[in-house]
Amino acid sequence: MSRFHPSFRCVVLTFLTLLPLQAQGSFCTEGINSMELVEDNDQASVEVIVVQAPLLSTNKKIGQKLGWFGMYHSAVVFRQDGGKSYGPSYWTLEFEFVAGSMMKGLMPAFNGSQLVWNNDAKFCLTEGILWGREHWTKSFDVLYKITARQLQALMQEMVLPVNSTAHGQKPQYQAFRVERTPGNGVPDGDVLISDVTCSQGVSWVLHFFKTSFNLDPPAGYFYRATVGVMHADSIEPVNTTNAVEWAKVLRYYSSLTTLLGPSDASALEKFWDAFEVIRHEYVYDTNAEVYFKIQGNSFPWFHPKYVPVKIEAAPKAKVNISGAFEVKFLAGKDVQIMI
Repeated sequence: MSRFHPSFRCVVLTFLTLLPLQAQGSFCTEGINSMELVEDNDQASVEVIVVQAPLLSTNKKIGQKLGWFGMYHSAVVFRQDGGKSYGPSYWTLEFEFVAGSMMKGLMPAFNGSQLVWNNDAKFCLTEGILWGREHWTKSFDVLYKITARQLQALMQEMVLPVNSTAHGQKPQYQAFRVERTPGNGVPDGDVLISDVTCSQGVSWVLHFFKTSFNLDPPAGYFYRATVGVMHADSIEPVNTTNAVEWAKVLRYYSSLTTLLGPSDASALEKFWDAFEVIRHEYVYDTNAEVYFKIQGNSFPWFHPKYVPVKIEAAPKAKVNISGAFEVKFLAGKDVQIMI
């Protein structure tokens, strides 16, 4: 019998799995900027499907393993009949971290005594069912049908504004959330800092269809997704103008960078750094642009969980999108949506 607690094994396995993920592919390499929809005369013809698969399951070495720990990637698939002579048309919409490597979203770059973050996140539209139907092994849930015009509205009014933001503007990718440590009257799921990942991208899509067209999933359906959770008894904003406090923040992120980033550090140094940073001392809220000191981050320090996710609106993007979107009617049959 193992002498390690199962939660500890989960933390270690998750940590070890993330270490080699520095060589991810580029963002949206197969993305498209248009889609042709059959004109349906405002009769619902497009299925909205929430799909999920174990995180990083396209990597053959990882496969379905992260599903064992409740770690899933979420996206939305749209399906419409009649657009192609050989069968239905599909498109996949994902909300993703732009920089490619997940590790870049966890550690900043150093510019002297300043920390520089690169956490931009955007939607990516691809033609077909991304990675194929067999990839989405966790869920492939048809929620409802919409019209071609309603899909056009989603792209124009929600997706395009998010994708038109400049570097550093919201929404910024936040890989995990911070929750207050449950117990002693504190309920599980009391969020102190919210996460912003692929899970929220799906939530924003569902919120748009609900608030714009009063569309609801089937009775009994609850959108569930993966959230990475760090527990804390409390969080306290860091006074970044205080040289002593800022030096502590720099030291923490230096250890994190040594551990997760490419370096000449020995295995022993990385092992020692792991013990220093696995118990989180600081966290940067990428959307509030505030550093917080973590009070009471206790074992298991960080863990994923698959839970119901709140359906909420996408953040308002302060951008000028005039002329960035085009609609064309093709032969009176198809409507082409440009994003």
